Formats: sequence, C-alpha cells, structure tokens
Amino acid sequence: MGKKDCHLHHFDVLLLSAFAYTSETWACISNTNTGNQYVYFLVDTEKKEATVISPSNIGHPAVQYSGKIDLQETVSAHVEGYGHLRFKVTAIGNNAFMGTSLTEIIIPQTVKKIGDSAFKNCGNLRDVIICGRNCNHIGSSCFQGTSSNIFGLIL
Repeated sequence: MGKKDCHLHHFDVLLLSAFAYTSETWACISNTNTGNQYVYFLVDTEKKEATVISPSNIGHPAVQYSGKIDLQETVSAHVEGYGHLRFKVTAIGNNAFMGTSLTEIIIPQTVKKIGDSAFKNCGNLRDVIICGRNCNHIGSSCFQGTSSNIFGLIL
C-alpha cells in the first residue's frame, strides 16, 4: 500500500429527508470517492456537523459496502427551510459499516469519534487510514471480527 493523501473534498446530496421536530436530518450521499456507493449521514443543521450512520438506524435496508470508501471532510445538502448548507463530518456512528465487505477506509481529519462496532465483522477490511490526530474516541468492539492483518495509519 502506498502513501495516501488526505485532501479537502465534499460530497453533494442526492436525497434528503428531515425528521420532524429536531435539528437532525439524514442524507443519502454518493460520489466517485466511494465508488458510487451511497453513504448515509445524520446531519445537524444547528451545529453544521455530520455523522456517518448505518441505514438501518433510519429504517432503511442495510447497505453492503465493498471495496474502498474515502470519506470526505464535508458534505453539502439543500435542506428545506435552511437552504444549501455544508456540514463537517465529525463522527462515524455505532454500527455504521458493521458486517460489510469494505477493504479500505480513509477517515478524514475532521472525524473526532468512531462509534461502537463501527467496523465490527468487516472480515475483508485491511486498510484503515486516519488522517490527522483529531480522533480521540474509538468505541468498543470497533474492529472486532476484522482481519488480524489490519493496517492502520495516522497521517
């Protein structure tokens, strides 16, 4: 595996739906850095922050991620009542990629927290690249059931 670059990029929203009576909205987002796989986010319109979530957290079928996911530092969305907003990706939620066929994940320097079981039972996961040193919490069982040859790198 060669050296990986951490660049400032953002996703653009394809689908957006709001939860009633909260400042949180979920977004289903795709771009070429994820191999055109949809990534689900919970965005907070007040804090302008986004958390990667499992689609099952919002009642959607699980997504079978595979290959490489290059998470970006920001996601953009047009939110009804708020207009076009940009959100900083600050967390990977509990169970976000659990049981999927990911082989590589690049986590941007804006991520401060990786939730419980986020990559649990991702048996094909070999490369975890964390850009920067801002991630101060890695949840319990986060990498349980992954390859014993997993490679982590902090840039």
